[in-house]
Amino acid sequence: MEGQTVTIHGVSLIDYADKEMVMNMTMESPMGEMVTRMYYVNQKVYMCIEVPPGAPPSWMKVKVPLEDWNNMFAPIDEPLSVMLENSEIKYLGTERIDGTDCYVISIKPDVKALTSYLESIMGPEFSESMIQMGMNLTEALKNLNIKMWVTKQDFLIKKQEITMTLTIMNMDIQITASMLITDYNKPVTITLPPEAYQAPEAPQPLKASF
Repeated sequence: MEGQTVTIHGVSLIDYADKEMVMNMTMESPMGEMVTRMYYVNQKVYMCIEVPPGAPPSWMKVKVPLEDWNNMFAPIDEPLSVMLENSEIKYLGTERIDGTDCYVISIKPDVKALTSYLESIMGPEFSESMIQMGMNLTEALKNLNIKMWVTKQDFLIKKQEITMTLTIMNMDIQITASMLITDYNKPVTITLPPEAYQAPEAPQPLKASF
């Protein structure tokens, strides 16, 4: 089957101390655009979807098991280091991003190491949920490349671009995602919209498959 291209744009706010997060994402594909907003508050994920953008929103909320919730907000230094140790890394030079001087590196991860890294963030059920969807990441994920901009002054990730080919049901989907990271260690306020409280609750806890 002919392949498709999917592009994802997003903005996130993360409060590791209070274990709260909000993600706003727009996904563009040949089938159209979709806007997704996700609020991670009080051990629940509140998800709002608009298809197309501007359409009446559809809300849902789902409880996350405590272990998985804690994993999502745990420090990622160690699993990230393990993934990098099993990756092909190239230095590409320097570049100024958002007024900040950065080193630029290219990362080609080992898929098995990447899967372990994702499990460390999302919980051990991550791989199980992929299998239930009929997807083996080791086989389905191809041409994965990560480009990363790291600040010269304090070695923090400033920007990240991910490109990959995902094979699902014999169809290749080209995925491109870009992320700009700003305002480290600054206070954030995450407010749940009033309509989110009225969202219907999923019957089963979320098993880290988001």
